[in-house]
Amino acid sequence: MAIRSLKGDPIETSIQKSAEGFASALATLGRFCTDNYDAIVTKTVIDLFASIVELTPVDTGRARANWAMGMDLNDSGPYVDLTDMTEFKYQTKRGDTIWIWNNLVYIVPLEEGHSKQAPRGMVALSLRRFDKFLMDAAQQLSNAVQKR
Repeated sequence: MAIRSLKGDPIETSIQKSAEGFASALATLGRFCTDNYDAIVTKTVIDLFASIVELTPVDTGRARANWAMGMDLNDSGPYVDLTDMTEFKYQTKRGDTIWIWNNLVYIVPLEEGHSKQAPRGMVALSLRRFDKFLMDAAQQLSNAVQKR
């Protein structure tokens, strides 16, 4: 048995309006993400970097202090300043690569769990939270835009 609705049926009209509203909301979301891409990506990477640094075990502090983030692996920094993780000294644009690195010889063993302080590593745990960092960055920016 086929169910047919009559043209102008209130249910069909309601579904059509809901679909149009959903399509409009998706288009608005798409424009928001496109317009704010750089800010969302930068905030996400800063949050990822901060998580890696904060999860790095501390004995002498060298491992934690040696994390760096930049646009080029030959860059000399910026090195970690946990007091202000809100700024990234570079202007990023779509397609740029942002590098996070630590060149201490024992950072790989630390990542592999050779420290009781970080038995599951730092980078792998932080990368598992990447989606959360991304969604949080988009939500924070959206909230800031709505308050204007």
